[in-house]
Amino acid sequence: MLNLGEIITLSNGKKYVVVSSINYFNDNYVYLSEFYKNENTKICLVKNNEVTEVLDKDLIDELENLFVDNISE
Repeated sequence: MLNLGEIITLSNGKKYVVVSSINYFNDNYVYLSEFYKNENTKICLVKNNEVTEVLDKDLIDELENLFVDNISE
């Protein structure tokens, strides 16, 4: 699992900060914000030390709600 505030570099060469992380149906997800452009965000699955962007719109909607709840706490 990645730690909050950790800076990682994705395969696109851009740096992202871990804003939040959650466990959903036994999978770990992170909400990332691009290090230099806060408006560029991604939701990613972290599995076996690999970070993969979530592209399924329905899953993104569900995860966004969970991230909002998590950040609000």
